[in-house]
Amino acid sequence: MKSVTRIENISSESKIAIYLTEDEGSPLLGLALANALKKRYQQHNVIWIGDLSSEELLLKSPSVDEFHSLSSIKKESFFSDNKIEIIFFLSRWNPLAKLAKKAKVPHRITFKESFKDRWLYSQTLQRDLNLPLYKQYLQFASFLDGEIEEDSAMNFPYPDEYDRLMQFKGTIKKDAVNLILMPYKKGAKWIYPLPNYFDLVEKLPRYRFQFFILGSEQDGEMIRKYQPNLFYPPSVTDMTGKLSSEETYDFIAAADGLVSFDHTSLQLAAELKISAFGIISPKHKNHFLPNEKLQLLFNEKEECNCVTPPCKCQQTYPVEDLIQHVLNTFGETEDIE
Repeated sequence: MKSVTRIENISSESKIAIYLTEDEGSPLLGLALANALKKRYQQHNVIWIGDLSSEELLLKSPSVDEFHSLSSIKKESFFSDNKIEIIFFLSRWNPLAKLAKKAKVPHRITFKESFKDRWLYSQTLQRDLNLPLYKQYLQFASFLDGEIEEDSAMNFPYPDEYDRLMQFKGTIKKDAVNLILMPYKKGAKWIYPLPNYFDLVEKLPRYRFQFFILGSEQDGEMIRKYQPNLFYPPSVTDMTGKLSSEETYDFIAAADGLVSFDHTSLQLAAELKISAFGIISPKHKNHFLPNEKLQLLFNEKEECNCVTPPCKCQQTYPVEDLIQHVLNTFGETEDIE
């Protein structure tokens, strides 16, 4: 196994790639590494390879110049066509390593998870599992020559408040707490039970709160199948499948809070300065960027290993505690029935 060797010189027209999907959580955490790369190699494009669903969001970062979906890459010629000279493999599951090896990409770098398939990489890095996940990704900056300034900021554009209110006039109400619920996501395994969202809607004061169910059209179909009564209360508006990615971004920014288990949605909401309530597994508590708007919640009274889903500490988090966090955040003092 080769030791860490700093990358000193790369050709002037070459590009640097980051491969990170949603396998470990939100790909937004990888932006810390993208920021470091962009500051060090200002004249070189940073390419992101990941899930197609993340494309529009990641391209909002000034540190990401291009995006390619994992599913679109079929041949090793992709690397030569795009002049990729360095690729950082951040995800454990890595179907591109053999293609990059065949394409003779000079610098193919990943975490040293095990000795399996070590021949596919030019260098490996022993990750420090005690660090938050974004800092684990940032460890890859040790391969760059020169001093690296840590910067985990997403630097996403923040929509103007007036524009946001006008865009969703009649939907978002200034005299109410506009709370987004994202209770389901296709393919997600670490989830919070759907009935708890109905309890949340039923027990929060309706004169003060209005609720919006957000997600894809397929997400909405699954919610209607397994928890149809979530859409019944008059304080609930079904927004599933009705917004584009750009509109979803603006809608989250226009709201007051978001409740979900989904890492990317929670991190984005906090970045856009709205209160984010994340019901998660304690296994993932280090899988977020620090943000005062983000509250990570799980049942601390339960003993659970949570190596694989479902996670008891997430599944059994009392909805009454969630309600109390929401009430406290928005200055409500009502007792929960």
